[in-house]
Amino acid sequence: MDSARGPRIDHRSTNGVGSSSWARSDVATAETARHLRTTMAEWLETQPVGDLRNDIVLAMYEAVANSVEHAYDGAEPGPVTVTATPDWSIGITADSARRALEVSGHAIAGTSAVLLLAVTTPMIDILSGLRRLRVPQACIDVAAVMYRFLFVLLSSVRTIRQSQTARLGYSSPRKSLHSAGLLTAAVLIKSWDRASRLEAGLAGREFGDAVSADPVDRQRSSPTFLVAVAAVLAAVVVLSLVGSRG
Repeated sequence: MDSARGPRIDHRSTNGVGSSSWARSDVATAETARHLRTTMAEWLETQPVGDLRNDIVLAMYEAVANSVEHAYDGAEPGPVTVTATPDWSIGITADSARRALEVSGHAIAGTSAVLLLAVTTPMIDILSGLRRLRVPQACIDVAAVMYRFLFVLLSSVRTIRQSQTARLGYSSPRKSLHSAGLLTAAVLIKSWDRASRLEAGLAGREFGDAVSADPVDRQRSSPTFLVAVAAVLAAVVVLSLVGSRG
């Protein structure tokens, strides 16, 4: 690979088995990913990795391909750097640390938004909002039934687990693994059986009306709570914008 495409392989040897390290840095493109796969495979032929050679090359290629596809989405392709040493250590660069913080911030923001919706909005209000947004009634019915079945499944899991515990089903790691498998199978079978009976019952009643839910008393949120939520959301938006521009 010429100098315009990145640095050449480091040919210094410390153990007498080929190069002591291998590094490449180039623009994140599909051509670069293919070239890195070829050059790393050639370098690994001089390293005592045995049958792991193909696995290492595949893992590197998948990582670089993901960088090509997602790291610079909608922007000009930037650099991608791959470094390998005989001890197979993992390094962290300033760009990778910034990217990790950015992804973590987005994940925390999304999770916080979902948790905020879950702890402050009853399910009946969510379903009513979906109806006002003219979401297809079939989708709303499925969401309502799934919400109701969550508590049915949790009750079944709790009952079966208590029964297994009373029979010393979790007294050892081996028994715990076996009991967990039986618990999963039993819950799946019960879920399938309940769903089949529910479908048959609804079909017998010519089900076509919307799934209703018991109304709940609406309580207004305090102004202090609304201001705090708005401040938190504004801070998340500002941090996201600053991180994306940085």
